[in-house]
Formats: sequence, C-alpha cells, structure tokens
Amino acid sequence: MLLTLWFACVLGSADEAAVTVEVRPGAAALVASGQEQLLSVDFVLTSQSSEELTVGAIELSVLDRAGKLQLRSTVNSDGERPSIDVLGTHRLRPGEPELIMNPFQRLDGALDASELRFEFKLYGKEQVSHATVTLHPRRTTPTAVRLPVEGRLWVFDGDDFYSHHRRFDFVSPTARQLGFRSNVLRHAVDLVLLDAEGATHHGDPDRNESWFGFGRPVLAAAPGTVVAAVDSRPDSRRLDLALLKSDRMAMFGNHAVVKLDSGEFALYAHLRQGSLRCKVGERVREGQQLGSIGASGGSAMPHLHFELQTSSDADGEGQPVRFKGFRRILGSRAVAVRSGIVETGQILEAAPASR
Repeated sequence: MLLTLWFACVLGSADEAAVTVEVRPGAAALVASGQEQLLSVDFVLTSQSSEELTVGAIELSVLDRAGKLQLRSTVNSDGERPSIDVLGTHRLRPGEPELIMNPFQRLDGALDASELRFEFKLYGKEQVSHATVTLHPRRTTPTAVRLPVEGRLWVFDGDDFYSHHRRFDFVSPTARQLGFRSNVLRHAVDLVLLDAEGATHHGDPDRNESWFGFGRPVLAAAPGTVVAAVDSRPDSRRLDLALLKSDRMAMFGNHAVVKLDSGEFALYAHLRQGSLRCKVGERVREGQQLGSIGASGGSAMPHLHFELQTSSDADGEGQPVRFKGFRRILGSRAVAVRSGIVETGQILEAAPASR
C-alpha cells in the first residue's frame, strides 16, 4: 500500500512538502492472541522536503465500525533518553526511505479495531509537521503447525515486538544493496534445546557439540512438498557475506523449504551439514524427520530457525504462525496449550511426534 500524504507547516514559513508512507506488509493484519490482538504492520516514510525531518511522535487512534473513538495512544521522544530508546531517532533525509516500526503491536482484545489512524509528528529546523495514514486491518487466523523439535525448548526469539527478526531493516542501504525488499523474517522463531535445569550446553560453548540441541532431529511441522534443500554448508556459525551477495538464502545456511497445503512455505534453517533426509519434490508428512539442528549460515549458536513465508525464497513476507499441542513450562508447573503464538523467552515442551 503506497500513500502520499501532504502535511502543512505549523511553525515557520517552509513550503508545503510531501511525505510518502508505504505500509508494510501491504495489508495490515490483526491476530487474536489470548486477551489481546497483535497488529502486524510497519511503515516506510520517504520525505520530499528540502530539509531533514525527525520523527518526534507517533499517535494511534482506534475507531470502531461507526467511526467512534475507543483509544488514543502516543509514543514520543519527550523526556531524557534512556539507554534503550523506545521510539529511536528517525531522521528523514530528502528522498531516502526510513523504516519505522509500529510501536503499538498489542491492542486490547475488547477493541473493535475496524479503523486505525496513525499520525506521525515530524520536526524540521523551524517547523512541526504532521502526516496521517488510516488503515482497515484484516483479521486473520494463522496456520497451526506442530513444533518442529521435540523436548524442552527455549524460545530465543519469538513472534513479538522485541525479536531481532521483527526489527530487520530491509530499507537500509546495506539491505537494499543485497537486494532485500521485504522482511521475510518478520514472524520467525528461534528454538534452542534445554536440559531439565534450563542449561543450553555443557563445556565449551564455542564447540557445537557442547550444545544439547546440536544434531537433534528437526521434524516437519506440517505436511507438504519440499521445494528447496541445501545441505553442503559448514556448521561454522559464520555468515558468508560474499555468498550472500549472490544468494540471500545463504543467511539460513543449510535449509529445507516445504510448501504447505495452505499455500505458505515453511523454512527450516541452520541445519547441520550433511543431515538432510529429504529432497526437492518429495512429499513429507507431519512429524517426519527433515534433518538435524546445526549451526550453519548466520547462526550464533546451534538452534533451529523456523518460519512461514509467502514465497520459497527471501523475496516474500513472513507470516504469523500458531503452534499446537505443546506445554508451557512455568517453573515447577506445566500448562497445556492447545494452540497459540509463542513469544521470546518462553520455555516450551513439545509432545513427541507420532511416527
């Protein structure tokens, strides 16, 4: 979705200027999660002003079907900046795109979020300006799949605002030079195996073999057909930048991509070199072993990177995913979860797959 929004000068006498606001992904999605609604949308702002502008505040108004206001919330740069800045410093240089993450990811489940109005407050040297975009999000139910690894798992990165996958800046100069035009990582999860005490490894953490997950089976999360398979890259925990320039999927190291019956593509990444048990064109069943956990590609440690996406390559958009039939570990308690989105930091336990 691409909108050109005109903003008027409030202070000073600068000429009227335009800010182009691109909504990414093109259709904003709302996903129900417990007592909340999760909003998946970000913005790319490009200024045609002759001067540099700074985003000083973002305001969200939530209106119901009748156009009545239910909520108005603002995130701004007021006050002393802490060590972690919530809004961040967003400078719009003339003609250069700037990715701005939506800071209002979570909405109360009781809201009728039929209309969402975002207003950006922009500061120039002598002016304060405003740009507004209105969205009508679609409500969606993510595909439900099984966890692709058995055992006790730490969600190192989940489907939430704080995930590093969620914060991938695909409009940065480096990303654009590499050919990225979207965030295929948007809803990805990183899963790390734990022992009963919550440890991830024993011995030297620089040795892959010290990690409990290294070499553990990776299982098909849902049935489908294998459309891509790479098995030859070393478990070096290093991203091959030279290879990345010609193949953006190199960031995933060894991997398998399975086209699901839903039409989405499931990516299983950072697999162990030589561990693949599937081939392109093969039909796989839920719970079937595809390979083993490794540390290939851009992997900081042995783990499984899993995601759903709209294409088999790095040109698609990441899709939200629900996992089914697992338990959340809450200290000495375990709570059964029939189906749900997993978030960063959670401890899970997957049920054994039927074989």
